[in-house]
Amino acid sequence: MSNITKIGISISLILCLGYGKTIIVDQGGSGDYTTIVAAVSASSSGDTIKVNAGVYIEGISVKSGRTLTFIGAGASTTHIYNSSPAVEFPDHLGGGENLSISGFTLQSSSDDAVKIYGRGDRELELKQCVLISDASEGAGVHVNTGSEVVNVTVYNCVFKDSYYGLWGHGSTYTGNAINCVFDNNTIAVQIGYPNNPAGTANIQNSIFINNTTGIYKSNDSGWLQYGSVLSVYNSMYSNSTNYNNTSAGLGDITSNPAFNDISQGYSISSSSPCIDAGNPSTGYNDPDGTRNDMGVYG
Repeated sequence: MSNITKIGISISLILCLGYGKTIIVDQGGSGDYTTIVAAVSASSSGDTIKVNAGVYIEGISVKSGRTLTFIGAGASTTHIYNSSPAVEFPDHLGGGENLSISGFTLQSSSDDAVKIYGRGDRELELKQCVLISDASEGAGVHVNTGSEVVNVTVYNCVFKDSYYGLWGHGSTYTGNAINCVFDNNTIAVQIGYPNNPAGTANIQNSIFINNTTGIYKSNDSGWLQYGSVLSVYNSMYSNSTNYNNTSAGLGDITSNPAFNDISQGYSISSSSPCIDAGNPSTGYNDPDGTRNDMGVYG
């Protein structure tokens, strides 16, 4: 077999395995594009879009059937701000859209920061993001699905200053929040709403502080059978109500999490009761090998 033939086979294998290109977005012109919208338009399924620091007055609208990874320079320096959702899975698409997003502040002035309609099976993974909605009843993440399977998994994120933090409804919706902070929301986590199947929420190793309600499960008796909320190894402190139509789970605590300086971030002090208080399973261990700490640095 010739070397040219071998190279051709290798390229074909790479394409089949779904390895994509990396697209750089830089507002100063040092990347491939200056806007995220242009990068998404030029992308193919399997691509990674790296976004350099800046305030981007635009939104990410998912393309049909596309799998994409977005990597920001960090939530403190890479900000997507939009009057519509900062990230949206539109309802007219057929499904199969999968996004992984890390290192951004995602904020909407008049809508949900992240909005997902269930018009086909979809998946979203968020890591190390800050989610804010300025809308009167907006959410950090809002999932509205019917019979389609929509899975949302959120790691090490902050939901703050919104009416809802993480809100999902639909019998096939699953929302997982691991090592997050929910600060100053009206309802930090809500599952379901009246006359809508509730879905499932799994919340672990997270800190709820200064919310009106921590975890709320819809109380519509006709749909309660579909709703499931699991709260384990979470800290509930200074919320008006910690649980509504659900209850504390294994390892939940109500002690002051003892942040160092909440205005400067959500690191916890060396005396915090949240240290080594997360899920004790080794799969959740901190990078140093010790038991998981609750909060975004766990």
